[in-house]
Amino acid sequence: MTQDEIRTAVAAFDRSIATMKDGDAAWQALRVLSETLVGAKLFTVLTVDWANERAGRVFTSHPETDPVAGTKPIRYEAWFDVVHKQRQTYVANTIEAMKPHFPDHETIAALGCGSVVNLPVEIAGLENAASLYASAVLDDQAGEVILKVVNSGGEAREVNINLAGVSSVGSSVKVSTLGGVKLTDVNTIGQAGKVAPVESKISVTGANWTQNFQPLSVTVLRIKK
Repeated sequence: MTQDEIRTAVAAFDRSIATMKDGDAAWQALRVLSETLVGAKLFTVLTVDWANERAGRVFTSHPETDPVAGTKPIRYEAWFDVVHKQRQTYVANTIEAMKPHFPDHETIAALGCGSVVNLPVEIAGLENAASLYASAVLDDQAGEVILKVVNSGGEAREVNINLAGVSSVGSSVKVSTLGGVKLTDVNTIGQAGKVAPVESKISVTGANWTQNFQPLSVTVLRIKK
């Protein structure tokens, strides 16, 4: 493909995402993009329910051969370890290479597919993956160290904070936390404060302490020097 064709395909994908009305529309847009850019002949999406140890297909380009049909117990084998535990891309370049991991390899071959690529997609840093992001700045005018921490994971994280290079800090730290909500939560006219920061203060005895960060949260700590 030419660069212009690639840009056109990506622009069409962006327009589809911008106007989508449900989750299937996002997968459909990604399917079209995959077919256009790499010539994919079969496009499916599998989700994993770690808590209940079940997995299931939630989208398919070929419902007649690879339908969306509920969930089934996870099969802990080499393919699952690569894609879902190690979070690495799985590639099989021949039908023969697929056989140990794909019981339906004959159906895949009948569709004209000769290879497979499986990409892991993680939402919100769940399942103990690296999900903490932080930055620190010094506000000379206010005399404060401002520490911003994002916990994109689905579990609370307890973190040791060490303000190396700061000789002394005040005993009170201002904390502003936006969290404790679901990713789908939004403010509405009837619930204008459903998603709103919560202000609090904590006491510290030095430049080193342990702080708990809520799941799916953004926290700003203001520490007086």
